[in-house]
Amino acid sequence: MNKLASIYFLQGLGLPTIFPHIITTHDERALRAEVDSFYFDYEPGWVLRCGELPKKDSRTERWLPWDVARGKEELIRKVIELQREIGRYFVFCHPVQEMVRGGIMLIEGDKVVVEAARGEPRELSAFYRGSRSPEQQILFNPGMMHPKRYGSEVLAPSDLLELRNVERTLDWSDIGAISDPVSVEFSWLKDGRFYVHDLSVVN
Repeated sequence: MNKLASIYFLQGLGLPTIFPHIITTHDERALRAEVDSFYFDYEPGWVLRCGELPKKDSRTERWLPWDVARGKEELIRKVIELQREIGRYFVFCHPVQEMVRGGIMLIEGDKVVVEAARGEPRELSAFYRGSRSPEQQILFNPGMMHPKRYGSEVLAPSDLLELRNVERTLDWSDIGAISDPVSVEFSWLKDGRFYVHDLSVVN
């Protein structure tokens, strides 16, 4: 499942996630009109990500570039630059999520492993990409009960209730993960909100 497919899948389940705007044109005049249709000034900026159109049977595109833009003109300029770099892929964007904590939940059968870390958005992005070690690891018994914790405390017991809700909300048959492990990326934002922003089948 690629990036956009996973986002729309999470939206369909009613889980808190992002709402991306896909850039559909390479013509600069049409691009400006498209950006005008959704853009609003937002001090933390806008994230620009790249990927294919939604496909459930595609892998997550972790190798593609991403960027952050502050201001409409910078967003337009960076979209054009990314389009030149990525060829057949699409650019999509959404407001920066001001993450302060985040992690990855790996679900494999009745085993669940959660790895978590603190940091600014770029630090957490490095963690999600495997360039930074977790600060906390949590191992669960079946049903996500009686966790064993290792490392410093990043996630409180109340946070684990959010993750338990995600695990119980996922429809395994819809994502073709009856036998394959599933990886879920999640974050808590500066304002306290929880959201899920990537889901992939590990095969």
